[in-house]
Order: sequence, then C-alpha cells, then structure tokens
Amino acid sequence: MAKLLILAPDPCSNKNMEQLCQYFKKLCSPYINVDLQYFGSKKMQKANEAAIRQALNQEGEAIKKKLKGDDKVILMSEWGDKYETSKLATQFESWLNCRGRLVFVFGSAHGFSNDIKEQYKQKLSLSPLTTQHELALVIWMEQLYRIFTIRAGKRYHY
Repeated sequence: MAKLLILAPDPCSNKNMEQLCQYFKKLCSPYINVDLQYFGSKKMQKANEAAIRQALNQEGEAIKKKLKGDDKVILMSEWGDKYETSKLATQFESWLNCRGRLVFVFGSAHGFSNDIKEQYKQKLSLSPLTTQHELALVIWMEQLYRIFTIRAGKRYHY
C-alpha cells in the first residue's frame, strides 16, 4: 500500500478539527496509509521581517528533517495548481507512482522559507483563499477520502 505523509505546522488546537482529521484519516485507511506529522511552527515575539525570515528558515530545516531523498513533495499553497476533485483523483495516479512517500506540506502562518520553495517547486492549492492551517488540513483530509473513493469506483456523492 502506498504511503502518504502530511506535514503540518502544529497539531490542531481545536478538538473538533482534530476529530475531523482523525475521522477522515480512518476513512482513508482502506485505500492508503496516511501519516500525519508536525514540524512545529516557530513562535515570534515580534513579527518583523527579520524574525519572520528566521522563523521560516528554522521551520524549513525542521521540514527537511522529516523528509527522505526519494519523497515526492508537494507544498500546499494558495498559489499552487488548482484542480477539481475528479481531476485531482486522476492526477494522484502519477503522484502515487513515486518511489518514496507522497508528502504534502502545509506551511505555517507565514508560508515557507525561500529554500523550501526553491527545492520543492510543485505546489497544490485547495483554494485561492487564505485560511487557517487547521481548517485547510480538515478540507484536505476530506478531499483525500473523496479522491480515493473516486479512484476505487465508489459513488462520489452520498
């Protein structure tokens, strides 16, 4: 079975959001092993440009420590490629054929370091809207479930 890793800044602080993530993770389990890990967003005393850059660089290093050389890494970003769910289900075929894990990375409040953006060019957008990472994570977990049920030939709407 293919392996999928989702890297997020921090665990959901909202219990309802965490329950929804776990619910959709369980629904995905017949189709794919979803591993949800956290790299830890850096807290800042003052959010000036230098502090933001330093925090992003530290987060970038933490992200890299979670990755392996043969991982297929896709950054979740409002500036990424946009798909309808059915087209994304088709796109998943090629992504799942990677040698290593398929990894989706959610950035922290300030996004990704320049190093991460330069090293991992592929980006996926859930929406052009900016949203809290916890909500984006729930939406992505639900979409993963839909993608895998579509791929399995099951009904899309119930």
